[in-house]
Amino acid sequence: PVNANIRREYELTGGAYPASQITGMMEEIQASGDRQRVAILILDACRDNPLARSWRSSGGGLARMDAPAGTFISFATAPGSVAADGSGRNSPFTKYFLQAMKKPNQPIELMFKEIRVGVVHDTKGEQVPWESSSLMGNFYFNKTE
Repeated sequence: PVNANIRREYELTGGAYPASQITGMMEEIQASGDRQRVAILILDACRDNPLARSWRSSGGGLARMDAPAGTFISFATAPGSVAADGSGRNSPFTKYFLQAMKKPNQPIELMFKEIRVGVVHDTKGEQVPWESSSLMGNFYFNKTE
């Protein structure tokens, strides 16, 4: 979480959530048998590990995660990369997400392609948003028809 104050490895269990727990919940939603359900996870949290010296892994950014069937996962940047915080109230990723989700009748895949173009432009190619999707149908944040 954005307000987590984690300085030591043992503080992770009380101040953060394992991504595997979230994707596990997404898998359970899909296993309920209702194939019309869509699970969406949007992560603007791709940061370097501040505990890299004491942590078991020293890789930068978030690791790659695959979307379970019927789900869509969006990352602010590519696996193993680090996202920019930006200079305004929101990160470049959130800035473009907030703009794109207001557009009517835009499928989620096209919406995130538009976000990617804006972020790459603003960060001069340093940050490339990434998605993992196994959606079976269409999803719109702002469906007007």
